[in-house]
Amino acid sequence: MRREGQPITFRWILFGALVTVGAMTVGVVLSVLFGHYMHIDFSAVDEHDVTTTGPVALLGSGLLAAFPVSGYLIARASNLPTLLEPALASGLAILLTLVLLGLAAPVAVVFALAFSPIAWGLACAGAWVGRPAR
Repeated sequence: MRREGQPITFRWILFGALVTVGAMTVGVVLSVLFGHYMHIDFSAVDEHDVTTTGPVALLGSGLLAAFPVSGYLIARASNLPTLLEPALASGLAILLTLVLLGLAAPVAVVFALAFSPIAWGLACAGAWVGRPAR
């Protein structure tokens, strides 16, 4: 677990996981606030009617938008030339989310597993943009 002769900095991985979880929370809160501003009724979602999935898509887009932001912030803060720490941090945050979803709502784990590669890729893309120029 070394990169170019330097050890992996676990503090950036742990700090980055906290940043990612915080960004996910902020993304969901901003989605709810935007839905409240637009008078979107989140209780109108019906599992038997596909046309009522708009509020869920709004919440999901707010959650996914948090990943490139957190990847960018981790890469800028760590100032490391590789994407290893931001990638591992987002992977750890996704793993923690999957574990908590498994305890709270096991059905949601299926959807979270389906979107986790997309979220991880978005975090890596954000980290790519935020990495220092060398």
